[in-house]
Amino acid sequence: MNKKTCFFVLLLNLLCILSSNAQETEYAQYEKTTTIQNREIHQIVAEYDGKYYYCVDNSPLAGNHYFDAVEISKEVDNLFQLPSSDTNGFNILQYNNGYRFYSHNIGHYCTLDNNNKLVYSAGQDPKGLWSFSFQEDGKVQIFRTISHKNYIIVFNTSSKRFVLTTNINYKDYTLPYIFKKQPKHVTNVTISNTLWTTFYSDCGVKIPNGIKVCTIKNIDENGLIQYSEYEASENSSFNLKSKTPVLLHSEQSGTYPFYESTDLYPLIFSTTDYLRGTSTDQMIEAKDDYAYYMLTYGTIDNKKVFGFFYGAEDGGPFVNKGGKAYLAVPKSIANQSMGFALVTDNKDVTNIGNISSNPDFKSSVVTTLSGVQVKCDNKDKLPKGIYIINGKKVIVK
Repeated sequence: MNKKTCFFVLLLNLLCILSSNAQETEYAQYEKTTTIQNREIHQIVAEYDGKYYYCVDNSPLAGNHYFDAVEISKEVDNLFQLPSSDTNGFNILQYNNGYRFYSHNIGHYCTLDNNNKLVYSAGQDPKGLWSFSFQEDGKVQIFRTISHKNYIIVFNTSSKRFVLTTNINYKDYTLPYIFKKQPKHVTNVTISNTLWTTFYSDCGVKIPNGIKVCTIKNIDENGLIQYSEYEASENSSFNLKSKTPVLLHSEQSGTYPFYESTDLYPLIFSTTDYLRGTSTDQMIEAKDDYAYYMLTYGTIDNKKVFGFFYGAEDGGPFVNKGGKAYLAVPKSIANQSMGFALVTDNKDVTNIGNISSNPDFKSSVVTTLSGVQVKCDNKDKLPKGIYIINGKKVIVK
């Protein structure tokens, strides 16, 4: 191989490496805003001489009492991008009539010390409340009022730092903008005409309006599975913590886009939940004393029923689909049940009924909601309605 050929090969390899690194870099997008979205990540950004600078939130840790600034390479149409690995930014939390700055990078709240200098505090110090006053040009005064004086965060165009001042008219000072982090699309979740599905994700997500999140909390000795149900308020969403397997329920089938959550306080469920999940298609990590079920249709007594059923023979492990959850039940509780049917006819009843045969049903105490005792030796023979069986509400379809 001659020198020219060798040089060309080396150059080609270098270009391939650079291209590969460029493809691996993920970016988060930020958009200019004149409103604060509670608990979401925002950037403080200044414009000067045609360039944009964003606030580096770790500066006060060194006792500097100011925020350093880093130039943004590109800003177009009120948008800019930062590498997803860049953890700078503030979760802004509304509190009474003010706001708190929580450093997403540091894990502390930005406040002022006794000399009215910028510092970080581990606790939610009430003295750390800030106010936002957006101007007509889209810039914002971020300030705290102390003894009738406003201490305002501004950008010093000379030192290229964000500093605190009581005089915004100084020639080297300019007010910043607020940019909000745009949620990254994670996945689309399809809810079929069963109106149910399971979900699992390695990152936190926003649950769209109209979808209820259900977590299984208990399985009692009668084979009834009790679940808790959560739903966002109208025209809003709530945030689910990463790696949380759940049941999703909607009154309407369809495909729903799920976006990454940057909420400081996502919804966190108890670790006693019987649901498990995987982010990719993979074999369940099984324990010998557990039985495993997937959400699907099953047949009981020649009836097609939707619920959790064995995914493999005798409740053994199976390949769980990525992004989905499965049911893991101790065999001592499962009692050789081949499946559990979803029971959802009444909002007052939050149970899933065990559809396996129950040899002890003859000795069960069954009454209507009005207290009238019902004589029946088989639960499947009960007429449609809501019953109290051994102290538990049960729906019979």
